[in-house]
Amino acid sequence: MSYQNTLHDLPTKLQGSNMLNRIFKNKKKNQLHSMPEGIRCDDTPSVEPQEKDSEEARKLIYQVMDFAKDGMGIVSGSATDAHTTVWLSKKACVQFGLSYDDERPLLDLIALFNSADREKFKQLLKNSVVGDQHGYMHDCLIETGKGYKRGFNVSLNNLGSMTLVSFEDVNENLEKEKDYETVLTRFNLSREMLNDGLWDLDIINGNAMNPDNVFWWSEQFRKLLGFETVEEFPDVMDSWASRLHPEDKQLALDAFGKHLGDRTGQTDFDIEYRLMLRNGKYRWFRARGQTKRKADGTPLRAVGALIDIQALKDRQVYEAQQQVYRQDSVEITKGIGELVSENSNIASQIKLISLNASIEAARAGVQGRGFSVIASEIRALAERTAEITGQISRLQVRMNNIQK
Repeated sequence: MSYQNTLHDLPTKLQGSNMLNRIFKNKKKNQLHSMPEGIRCDDTPSVEPQEKDSEEARKLIYQVMDFAKDGMGIVSGSATDAHTTVWLSKKACVQFGLSYDDERPLLDLIALFNSADREKFKQLLKNSVVGDQHGYMHDCLIETGKGYKRGFNVSLNNLGSMTLVSFEDVNENLEKEKDYETVLTRFNLSREMLNDGLWDLDIINGNAMNPDNVFWWSEQFRKLLGFETVEEFPDVMDSWASRLHPEDKQLALDAFGKHLGDRTGQTDFDIEYRLMLRNGKYRWFRARGQTKRKADGTPLRAVGALIDIQALKDRQVYEAQQQVYRQDSVEITKGIGELVSENSNIASQIKLISLNASIEAARAGVQGRGFSVIASEIRALAERTAEITGQISRLQVRMNNIQK
């Protein structure tokens, strides 16, 4: 049986317990009742075994109650009796800033209560002694020994001649709730700021293919695909799987299955695939995931993220196109260079022909006027060819600069 269950049942089990009556009477070994006349001390039954049993039982109860989440105490006697004592658990002593003593006067504990709550606590103790099973005080202020008071919920349970008191630190619970809210808020804000779509899979009985496995798609995951609500994109595997591109679907499912099925945990889940958006268009995503496993490798829970990589894919396509363009430009530039070289040769030959024609025209005199006209035309053609060659050369330089 767990300590938690033991504590839960403690008031019922200890109610009316004669053992508690023996334990918390604060007996002392040197206190002996006066013997009736005619009875010798050496005839008195030994109480040592009984005291030993009571002491062991007392220690056991202390240990059990020290496992309680809240501070606890046991009051033995009347709330108005100055000799009434209270035993406080270690947790309660820490709560009130007290040293851990075996027992202390009940009045010392009552003095820690705020004046407005002090009388009510005493009245609840009185009621408990006369038979009330339960009493409760909500958010009462008790001195903590640190210069200020804290709020506690105080509950009382009747145990016959004893009263079990528990002290729930309201501030501690509020602080824990505040810490939880802070962590949750940070997580939600971080999740909203990230572009990644988070997902979570609770794997039932270690079966990755169990149709009852529970998926969770984050709000950002849905937004990446153009959805807003759970109704539009339910928390089931098919919401994702049915939108995989036909060319990528089997690859993605196989990769996910191998990752979950590898009990060594060595198979990563990190792939790229296309998903259909709500508008019917496909978009590239990168999916990553990790799995928590038992000691034998059985998968328990998988979590991961979906990242939109369409811009990266577009960039890759653009760079591939640019590479093809650069290669084409190199070929074109090479061809232009060859044309320029050939054109230069032609221009040189034309100039030579023009020069020869001019020489022949001068030698022939009047009869050589025809040669002179031809030489002029050839010279003009040569100059035009040289001009075109220069333009092509300049164009070639510009294309070389673009390639760089």
